[in-house]
Formats: sequence, structure tokens, C-alpha cells
Amino acid sequence: MGRMHKAALLPLIFVAACAGHDPRVEAEQLVKPPRLEPVRAALPGAAAPTLAANEALTWLERGADATEDICGMHAEVHKGFFPNQVWRVSCDWETTRYYGFDGDFAERTQAVNDALVAAGWPKSDEALSAAIRYFKQTHKPDYDASHVPPVVYGKYIGDQSWTVRLSWAEAGRVPPELSATRAPRDPLHREAAEVDREQVYRDLTSRHQFVLVHSVSARYFERTIAG
Repeated sequence: MGRMHKAALLPLIFVAACAGHDPRVEAEQLVKPPRLEPVRAALPGAAAPTLAANEALTWLERGADATEDICGMHAEVHKGFFPNQVWRVSCDWETTRYYGFDGDFAERTQAVNDALVAAGWPKSDEALSAAIRYFKQTHKPDYDASHVPPVVYGKYIGDQSWTVRLSWAEAGRVPPELSATRAPRDPLHREAAEVDREQVYRDLTSRHQFVLVHSVSARYFERTIAG
């Protein structure tokens, strides 16, 4: 009888011990300045060669730039004989440039792809072909360039996972992704240099038919902590 009594107490002791642990506090300590400042300071330099790839494309008119550095956390449940919950903490940095351009959409998009490949990004032939094919098949008032599937490129720079994302818009109707305001969900850390995306769109489409949205991002920190 005594053994049963002691065993019944163990789960209660475990819960009480865990109840005092706040994973968010630990996560905030991991990502807050100045802990990651050296890593953050190096990100613009790492992105510079990719951003410079478009400079030779003289038919692109560069509009505004925006940046965002954001850290968050989400729960993960690890199943097994002793299931447990952990929290994944991650930080992402992104810079986005907006360009206006005219001409043949397929040729211009191919030229941007070629510039990225020349800058060291892996070819994305299948995604690029799908985007161009979709544009040619559906281009009409109800399906403009903003409906074309994005083209995404990925690679590692050092131990960081980097991504380039190309998407488009077209003069006529503001696409939802350029008119909506993103609201971060209670981030652990956020620094941003934002722009009025709708105003950027209207400015560029006052002179050009198409808008290229060129984003370069890095997952520069990732860690799991016990729940």
C-alpha cells in the first residue's frame, strides 16, 4: 500500500517542477540583442551578391527596399513511449526589393533567373518553366501576373539556409499580397524597415506594366528547448 502511495506522488512532483518553467522566457533570452548581433550584422553582406545580380538588367527600375528580422517559437510534440513537448525557436531575416519592368514577361523572367544562376544559385528550371507556362496560358484580366506561381531558389551559405523568392504583379489591380498589412503573431523579437507596399505598387505601375518582387531570406538561428 505504501509503494502505491509513493508512486502516485511522482507525477504530481513532475508537474509541479515543470509548472515553474516558462519556455518563452528562455526563448527570449536566446534571441534578444546583443546575443545574436554578430550574426545579424553579417546578413546584409551575405545577401549583397544576390541582390547585385539584377544590377546589369538595365530594364529593371528599382523601387523601394524593405527588411524584416523576426524570431518566433512554436510547439512540437515528440511522440513515443514517453511523449514530450518541445518548443522550436527560430529567427529569419528577409530583405525585399521591388522592381518595375516592361517587355516580354517570359523573356524578362528568364533573364532574372539567369542572373541568379550566374550569381551562384541552383537552377530552378522546372519552377521557372511552370511560371512562364502558367502566364502564357492564363494571362487575361482575371489572371494577371500576380497569379503566376512564385519561383523559389534555395541553398546553404555557411550553415545558414538561404532562399530567394520571385513573385510578380501587374498594372491594373492591387494584388492582396501587396495591399494587406502583415501582423506578426507576438514575436520574440522583431526589427523591420517597412514600406507601404500598395504605394510602391502604384508608383511602379504608373510607369511599367509589371512589378517584380525579389525577396532574399535566411534562417539564421534555430534551437529547440524543453517545454
